[in-house]
Amino acid sequence: MSQFKKIEKYVTSKSLIDCIAIFITLLVIGFTIIDPIFHNLGKYVNADIKEFSRIISHLGRGGVILIPAGIIFIATTYLYYITESRKLHAAYIHIANLAGFMFAAVATAGLTALFFKNLLGRARPKHFEELGSFHFSPLTFDSSFASFPSGHATTSFAFAAVIFFIAPKYRLTALALAFWVSMSRYLIGAHHMTDIMVGTILGISTVIYVKRHFQEKGVLFKVRPNGAHHKQGDYVMKWLWREKIGPFFKQLFITYPTSIDHKPALTILKKIKL
Repeated sequence: MSQFKKIEKYVTSKSLIDCIAIFITLLVIGFTIIDPIFHNLGKYVNADIKEFSRIISHLGRGGVILIPAGIIFIATTYLYYITESRKLHAAYIHIANLAGFMFAAVATAGLTALFFKNLLGRARPKHFEELGSFHFSPLTFDSSFASFPSGHATTSFAFAAVIFFIAPKYRLTALALAFWVSMSRYLIGAHHMTDIMVGTILGISTVIYVKRHFQEKGVLFKVRPNGAHHKQGDYVMKWLWREKIGPFFKQLFITYPTSIDHKPALTILKKIKL
């Protein structure tokens, strides 16, 4: 069993009361010890690193993931209804399900983070010297008091968890990207470290529960008789790549350029009379 499967099993096996008790205990420890330590360390972050962090932090915006996923979902759903090939039907509906799963998981995680940010109203690190790490101003709807949890961390780790389930081959790349996008929010002083940690947990946990919902409906995921989980539709994607996408790119990048008859440069130069 993979480490992520163990986390999924652990999260889904615990009672709500146990999860809340563990969460609050760790949160108090984080507010008391972790946030003050990392706040002081943040004062020594290099200016160039901060500038770079501002750039990559934009990748954690929900629209970066939701807009492409939404477009793919709409496009493949439309293609599903206009095509007559049964194999293409299966391919398009599978891609639509993948895009729908990504959209649903990331949107649910992002909206949940947004709800708690405005509900709790935790002060951002720029108020740390004045208010400390335990200050909350509920329902103020002020961006200066919308620190907990980090929306960027929630969104980026939700995306990484989605990639783990639908394309595990690229899971380490997705996790690394999510880590740096999340850390960029700390490096530029936009979030406390506990904001990022909770955002990470929220993003991953939300995807696990959305995935379970899809699995119960028999969409994308199924459980084999031996209890093993597996993703549906891989054979359809392999067929689509082998029969449609692969030949298209091969013709585009290989066949087309070589079909043009170019005379060698030396032959042309020989005919030029100086």
